[in-house]
Amino acid sequence: MASTERRVEAIFHAEVASMNEVKAVTQLILIRHGRTILNAAGRFRGRQDVPLDGVGRTEADALARRLKMSFNITQLLTSPLRRAVETADAIAKTFGLATVVEPRLNDLDYGNWQGLTPEEAAAAYPRQYREWERTPEKVLLPGGGCLAWQIDTALRLVQEVVVDYPGETIGLVTHQVVCQGLICALLGIPLRQFRRITHAPAAFSVFETHPSGWTIVALNDTCHLGPFAGQSRSMDYWGGQRASSTAQVP
Repeated sequence: MASTERRVEAIFHAEVASMNEVKAVTQLILIRHGRTILNAAGRFRGRQDVPLDGVGRTEADALARRLKMSFNITQLLTSPLRRAVETADAIAKTFGLATVVEPRLNDLDYGNWQGLTPEEAAAAYPRQYREWERTPEKVLLPGGGCLAWQIDTALRLVQEVVVDYPGETIGLVTHQVVCQGLICALLGIPLRQFRRITHAPAAFSVFETHPSGWTIVALNDTCHLGPFAGQSRSMDYWGGQRASSTAQVP
Protein backbone atom coordinates (compact mmCIF):
# COMPACT_ATOMS: atom_id res chain seq x y z
CA MET A 1 0.00 0.00 0.00
CA ALA A 2 3.04 2.29 0.09
CA SER A 3 2.56 3.12 -3.59
CA THR A 4 -1.03 4.17 -2.93
CA GLU A 5 0.04 6.43 -0.07
CA ARG A 6 2.72 8.03 -2.26
CA ARG A 7 0.16 8.61 -5.00
CA VAL A 8 -2.25 10.34 -2.62
CA GLU A 9 0.59 12.54 -1.36
CA ALA A 10 1.51 13.38 -4.95
CA ILE A 11 -2.07 14.44 -5.63
CA PHE A 12 -1.92 16.75 -2.61
CA HIS A 13 1.32 18.40 -3.74
CA ALA A 14 0.16 18.77 -7.34
CA GLU A 15 -3.08 20.42 -6.31
CA VAL A 16 -1.36 22.75 -3.83
CA ALA A 17 0.91 23.94 -6.63
CA SER A 18 -1.98 24.54 -8.98
CA MET A 19 -3.99 26.28 -6.27
CA ASN A 20 -1.18 28.74 -5.74
CA GLU A 21 -1.80 29.82 -9.32
CA VAL A 22 -5.58 29.77 -9.62
CA LYS A 23 -6.53 30.51 -5.98
CA ALA A 24 -9.50 28.15 -6.33
CA VAL A 25 -10.79 24.96 -4.78
CA THR A 26 -11.23 21.89 -6.95
CA GLN A 27 -14.27 19.72 -6.21
CA LEU A 28 -14.28 15.97 -6.85
CA ILE A 29 -17.69 14.25 -6.88
CA LEU A 30 -17.64 10.46 -6.63
CA ILE A 31 -20.89 9.14 -8.08
CA ARG A 32 -22.15 5.57 -7.98
CA HIS A 33 -24.42 4.32 -10.74
CA GLY A 34 -28.10 3.52 -10.17
CA ARG A 35 -29.57 0.13 -9.35
CA THR A 36 -29.41 -2.96 -11.59
CA ILE A 37 -31.06 -6.35 -11.35
CA LEU A 38 -27.83 -7.78 -9.93
CA ASN A 39 -27.75 -5.12 -7.20
CA ALA A 40 -31.34 -5.95 -6.30
CA ALA A 41 -30.48 -9.66 -6.12
CA GLY A 42 -27.35 -9.13 -4.02
CA ARG A 43 -25.01 -10.66 -6.61
CA PHE A 44 -21.46 -9.77 -7.56
CA ARG A 45 -21.50 -7.46 -10.60
CA GLY A 46 -17.94 -6.61 -11.57
CA ARG A 47 -17.39 -6.43 -15.31
CA GLN A 48 -20.78 -7.93 -16.21
CA ASP A 49 -22.29 -5.26 -18.43
CA VAL A 50 -25.83 -5.07 -17.07
CA PRO A 51 -28.01 -1.97 -17.64
CA LEU A 52 -29.92 0.00 -15.04
CA ASP A 53 -33.27 -1.48 -14.07
CA GLY A 54 -36.45 0.62 -13.84
CA VAL A 55 -35.64 1.84 -10.34
CA GLY A 56 -32.07 2.57 -11.39
CA ARG A 57 -33.16 4.77 -14.27
CA THR A 58 -35.47 6.73 -11.98
CA GLU A 59 -32.63 7.04 -9.46
CA ALA A 60 -30.30 8.37 -12.15
CA ASP A 61 -32.79 11.07 -13.14
CA ALA A 62 -33.29 12.10 -9.50
CA LEU A 63 -29.52 12.14 -8.99
CA ALA A 64 -29.02 14.36 -12.04
CA ARG A 65 -31.59 16.87 -10.82
CA ARG A 66 -30.02 16.95 -7.35
CA LEU A 67 -26.53 17.52 -8.70
CA LYS A 68 -27.79 20.32 -10.95
CA MET A 69 -29.33 22.05 -7.92
CA SER A 70 -26.16 21.91 -5.85
CA PHE A 71 -23.11 21.90 -8.13
CA ASN A 72 -21.65 23.28 -11.33
CA ILE A 73 -20.09 20.16 -12.80
CA THR A 74 -17.74 21.11 -15.63
CA GLN A 75 -16.12 17.73 -16.38
CA LEU A 76 -17.88 14.35 -16.34
CA LEU A 77 -16.07 11.04 -16.67
CA THR A 78 -17.61 7.59 -16.46
CA SER A 79 -16.78 3.91 -16.27
CA PRO A 80 -17.33 2.18 -19.62
CA LEU A 81 -19.90 -0.23 -18.19
CA ARG A 82 -23.46 0.37 -19.36
CA ARG A 83 -24.95 0.97 -15.90
CA ALA A 84 -22.45 3.76 -15.29
CA VAL A 85 -22.77 5.24 -18.77
CA GLU A 86 -26.55 5.38 -18.47
CA THR A 87 -26.22 7.17 -15.12
CA ALA A 88 -23.64 9.56 -16.57
CA ASP A 89 -25.80 10.27 -19.61
CA ALA A 90 -28.66 11.40 -17.35
CA ILE A 91 -26.28 13.78 -15.57
CA ALA A 92 -24.67 14.99 -18.81
CA LYS A 93 -28.05 15.81 -20.32
CA THR A 94 -28.96 17.91 -17.28
CA PHE A 95 -25.69 19.87 -17.39
CA GLY A 96 -25.33 20.05 -21.16
CA LEU A 97 -22.02 18.19 -21.01
CA ALA A 98 -20.36 15.51 -23.07
CA THR A 99 -19.69 12.24 -21.25
CA VAL A 100 -16.09 11.03 -21.35
CA VAL A 101 -15.69 7.26 -21.04
CA GLU A 102 -12.70 6.45 -18.84
CA PRO A 103 -11.64 2.77 -18.48
CA ARG A 104 -9.81 3.49 -15.22
CA LEU A 105 -13.20 4.00 -13.55
CA ASN A 106 -14.22 0.43 -14.37
CA ASP A 107 -15.50 -1.90 -11.67
CA LEU A 108 -13.24 -4.44 -10.00
CA ASP A 109 -13.05 -7.62 -12.05
CA TYR A 110 -14.63 -10.28 -9.82
CA GLY A 111 -13.80 -12.99 -12.35
CA ASN A 112 -15.49 -16.29 -11.56
CA TRP A 113 -17.60 -14.70 -8.82
CA GLN A 114 -19.50 -12.41 -11.19
CA GLY A 115 -23.19 -13.21 -11.12
CA LEU A 116 -22.87 -15.28 -7.94
CA THR A 117 -24.27 -14.55 -4.51
CA PRO A 118 -21.79 -14.32 -1.62
CA GLU A 119 -22.97 -17.73 -0.41
CA GLU A 120 -22.35 -19.28 -3.82
CA ALA A 121 -18.90 -17.71 -4.09
CA ALA A 122 -17.96 -18.85 -0.57
CA ALA A 123 -19.10 -22.40 -1.30
CA ALA A 124 -17.26 -22.63 -4.62
CA TYR A 125 -14.06 -20.84 -3.52
CA PRO A 126 -13.86 -21.17 0.29
CA ARG A 127 -10.16 -20.30 0.67
CA GLN A 128 -10.25 -17.27 -1.60
CA TYR A 129 -13.47 -16.04 -0.04
CA ARG A 130 -11.95 -16.23 3.46
CA GLU A 131 -9.00 -14.22 2.16
CA TRP A 132 -11.43 -11.69 0.61
CA GLU A 133 -13.06 -11.22 4.00
CA ARG A 134 -9.81 -10.95 5.95
CA THR A 135 -7.38 -9.19 3.60
CA PRO A 136 -9.42 -7.91 0.64
CA GLU A 137 -6.66 -5.59 -0.52
CA LYS A 138 -4.28 -8.50 -1.14
CA VAL A 139 -6.33 -11.31 -2.63
CA LEU A 140 -6.27 -12.03 -6.36
CA LEU A 141 -9.85 -12.97 -7.14
CA PRO A 142 -10.31 -16.28 -9.03
CA GLY A 143 -10.20 -15.45 -12.72
CA GLY A 144 -10.35 -11.74 -11.86
CA GLY A 145 -8.41 -8.81 -10.51
CA CYS A 146 -7.07 -7.30 -7.30
CA LEU A 147 -8.70 -4.55 -5.24
CA ALA A 148 -5.45 -2.69 -4.53
CA TRP A 149 -4.57 -2.60 -8.24
CA GLN A 150 -8.00 -1.29 -9.17
CA ILE A 151 -7.94 1.52 -6.60
CA ASP A 152 -4.38 2.52 -7.50
CA THR A 153 -5.49 2.75 -11.14
CA ALA A 154 -8.39 5.01 -10.18
CA LEU A 155 -6.07 7.16 -8.06
CA ARG A 156 -3.86 7.75 -11.09
CA LEU A 157 -6.89 9.18 -12.85
CA VAL A 158 -7.75 11.40 -9.88
CA GLN A 159 -4.22 12.74 -9.91
CA GLU A 160 -4.52 13.63 -13.58
CA VAL A 161 -7.92 15.34 -13.49
CA VAL A 162 -7.07 17.41 -10.43
CA VAL A 163 -3.99 18.74 -12.20
CA ASP A 164 -5.75 19.18 -15.56
CA TYR A 165 -8.87 20.94 -14.23
CA PRO A 166 -7.85 23.08 -11.24
CA GLY A 167 -10.67 25.08 -9.70
CA GLU A 168 -13.35 23.05 -11.50
CA THR A 169 -15.97 20.55 -10.33
CA ILE A 170 -15.29 17.07 -11.67
CA GLY A 171 -17.83 14.24 -11.62
CA LEU A 172 -16.61 10.65 -11.69
CA VAL A 173 -19.32 8.04 -12.31
CA THR A 174 -18.13 4.65 -11.14
CA HIS A 175 -18.92 1.65 -8.93
CA GLN A 176 -19.34 0.91 -5.25
CA VAL A 177 -15.96 -0.63 -4.54
CA VAL A 178 -14.17 2.12 -6.48
CA CYS A 179 -16.03 4.82 -4.52
CA GLN A 180 -15.22 3.06 -1.25
CA GLY A 181 -11.57 2.54 -2.14
CA LEU A 182 -11.03 6.11 -3.31
CA ILE A 183 -12.67 7.47 -0.16
CA CYS A 184 -10.30 5.34 1.92
CA ALA A 185 -7.30 6.60 -0.04
CA LEU A 186 -8.26 10.28 0.08
CA LEU A 187 -8.95 10.16 3.82
CA GLY A 188 -5.93 8.02 4.73
CA ILE A 189 -8.01 5.01 5.79
CA PRO A 190 -6.44 1.56 5.22
CA LEU A 191 -7.99 -0.10 2.17
CA ARG A 192 -8.67 -3.19 4.24
CA GLN A 193 -11.42 -1.22 5.97
CA PHE A 194 -13.29 -0.26 2.79
CA ARG A 195 -16.38 -2.18 3.92
CA ARG A 196 -16.87 0.31 6.75
CA ILE A 197 -17.87 2.90 4.14
CA THR A 198 -21.36 2.75 2.67
CA HIS A 199 -21.96 4.04 -0.84
CA ALA A 200 -25.48 3.30 -2.05
CA PRO A 201 -26.64 3.12 -5.67
CA ALA A 202 -27.05 6.63 -7.14
CA ALA A 203 -25.35 8.17 -4.11
CA PHE A 204 -22.56 10.73 -4.34
CA SER A 205 -19.70 11.91 -2.14
CA VAL A 206 -17.91 15.24 -2.45
CA PHE A 207 -14.28 16.12 -1.75
CA GLU A 208 -12.48 19.44 -2.00
CA THR A 209 -8.77 20.10 -2.30
CA HIS A 210 -7.11 22.50 0.12
CA PRO A 211 -3.45 23.25 0.88
CA SER A 212 -3.64 20.83 3.83
CA GLY A 213 -5.07 18.03 1.69
CA TRP A 214 -8.49 16.61 0.92
CA THR A 215 -11.59 17.72 2.82
CA ILE A 216 -14.77 15.66 2.71
CA VAL A 217 -17.91 17.74 2.14
CA ALA A 218 -20.54 15.02 1.67
CA LEU A 219 -20.52 11.26 2.11
CA ASN A 220 -23.00 8.79 0.59
CA ASP A 221 -25.56 11.53 -0.04
CA THR A 222 -28.92 9.93 -0.94
CA CYS A 223 -31.33 12.73 0.00
CA HIS A 224 -32.62 12.80 -3.57
CA LEU A 225 -33.67 9.13 -3.26
CA GLY A 226 -36.24 9.68 -0.52
CA PRO A 227 -39.22 8.57 -2.67
CA PHE A 228 -37.62 5.13 -3.06
CA ALA A 229 -37.26 4.46 0.66
CA GLY A 230 -40.13 1.98 0.64
CA GLN A 231 -38.87 0.02 -2.36
CA SER A 232 -36.56 -2.94 -2.41
CA ARG A 233 -33.05 -1.48 -2.55
CA SER A 234 -29.81 -3.18 -3.44
CA MET A 235 -28.37 -5.68 -1.01
CA ASP A 236 -24.66 -5.34 -1.48
CA TYR A 237 -22.52 -8.29 -0.64
CA TRP A 238 -20.29 -6.47 1.84
CA GLY A 239 -23.14 -4.71 3.60
CA GLY A 240 -25.16 -6.20 6.40
CA GLN A 241 -25.45 -9.67 4.89
CA ARG A 242 -22.35 -11.81 4.74
CA ALA A 243 -21.68 -15.30 3.45
CA SER A 244 -20.13 -16.37 6.73
CA SER A 245 -20.93 -15.80 10.38
CA THR A 246 -17.53 -14.33 11.16
CA ALA A 247 -17.26 -10.76 12.44
CA GLN A 248 -16.17 -8.18 9.89
CA VAL A 249 -12.40 -8.04 9.89
CA PRO A 250 -10.96 -4.52 9.94
